[in-house]
Amino acid sequence: MLFIMSLLAITSNDCSVKLLQRNWIKLHKISYSILFIIPWHILDKMSHKWSYITPLELLITLIFVCFFVKRKVWKDQLL
Repeated sequence: MLFIMSLLAITSNDCSVKLLQRNWIKLHKISYSILFIIPWHILDKMSHKWSYITPLELLITLIFVCFFVKRKVWKDQLL
């Protein structure tokens, strides 16, 4: 996740957009993968050390994943 976020931070400027053109969009689509990495990360790092916030974090993340998938399916149905 750190690598993905670092790439996004480095390329989030006008100069990078001009240099990378269409590849900039592809690169920034990688950020969608973070949605699917976060639940695994939470479960892996918090195993056997759950606090009262951990289930809430997982629930919120899963809600965002559901919204993302729903939006993608809905968008594909319109096309």
